[in-house]
Amino acid sequence: LFSGEISGDHTVEVVTDAMLDRLINTHPHVAAFFYDKHSHDALEVLETIDDDVYDHSQIKMVKIDDPDEALEYGLHSLPALVFFEHRMPNIYEGNLMEPNQVKTWITDIAMEDKIEFITHFSKEMKSQTSHKRMNEAKLLLDRYKKAKVVFTSLIHCALPCVAMGT
Repeated sequence: LFSGEISGDHTVEVVTDAMLDRLINTHPHVAAFFYDKHSHDALEVLETIDDDVYDHSQIKMVKIDDPDEALEYGLHSLPALVFFEHRMPNIYEGNLMEPNQVKTWITDIAMEDKIEFITHFSKEMKSQTSHKRMNEAKLLLDRYKKAKVVFTSLIHCALPCVAMGT
């Protein structure tokens, strides 16, 4: 598949260097497995976690057998896994034969920019003018409005979220 989409049977698609470059430039999260002819066991592990990673629809998972392309990312030994987050490469340093570790690493990186901790309390709050506090409240409400999910036990946070349908 030229677009690099995962096929209906959820196997990891083989891509060329041009296809990989295109995916990296068009998708926020791409997991690329660089392999060679001696990587059969690691390829099997990759295929076992593919269905779980597929559940995270923003993650495109591909494999590539191109040692020159691997060298461009500083990979001197194969197999290797590189996760591209907004075009920035992250090289997996763990054991590729541990499927749960690999899956957790991929999904944790993909979720890093999606989970945000917000607090309303600050020591500076009391010294701020009412105008400054009102502007901060408006910015906070805008963040609540754009959020997909908000977890809170605070009523002053929950009620605006409910009212905005967050």
